[in-house]
Parts: sequence; structure tokens; C-alpha cells
Amino acid sequence: MLNLISNAKDALIKQKKEKKQITLFVSLKNNNLHIECCDSGDGVNADIREKIFEPYFTTKSKGRGTGLGLYMSKQIIYAIFGGRLYVDAKRPSCFIISIPFGKNCKLERE
Repeated sequence: MLNLISNAKDALIKQKKEKKQITLFVSLKNNNLHIECCDSGDGVNADIREKIFEPYFTTKSKGRGTGLGLYMSKQIIYAIFGGRLYVDAKRPSCFIISIPFGKNCKLERE
């Protein structure tokens, strides 16, 4: 989550838009914990959407990014939680984490 928020912050700083906003949505969908990290920026261009999860690929200027953040985030979510991390095709400024929410997990509600 911190990596997604940090990337959104960096993208918004570069843009000239007056309203800059990062929003998190958390829900349960089809037995998956569904977390959306969206920002008010322009989003990820379709031509690089698949490349952003490759190791050492960065859109940041030299010395500002290693290109490992999204790669490692995706690997951790997949390997440890059995989930997915992806960019929403219809909302290119939204990253989605989807983690299976099995019967051994308990959702506590107040």
C-alpha cells in the first residue's frame, strides 16, 4: 500500500492539476479482499501498462526510481497472499489489489 500511495503522490506532484487526491477503497468482492488505490492524475498510459510491473522498469527520472517497487509489490501480493495487483483498464489511475478471503479468515465488524 505504501508503495502505491508513494507512486501516486509522485505522479500528482508532476502534474499541474489544481485538485490532487488519492483515494483508497476497501471492500469484499466474490470472496476477495478488494483494495483500490486511485488518484486524480492522468494514470498509466496503455502502451506501458504491462511493463510497469517488470523489474527495473521506471517512469521516474534518473536517480529517482529503481523500477523495483511495483515489481516487488506484485510479487509479494502473489507469493505471500495468493492475490493480484493490476491497473484497472477502465480507470488507468487506479491500482487494484485483490486477495482471496478464505474461510479461515475472520472479518471483524464493529
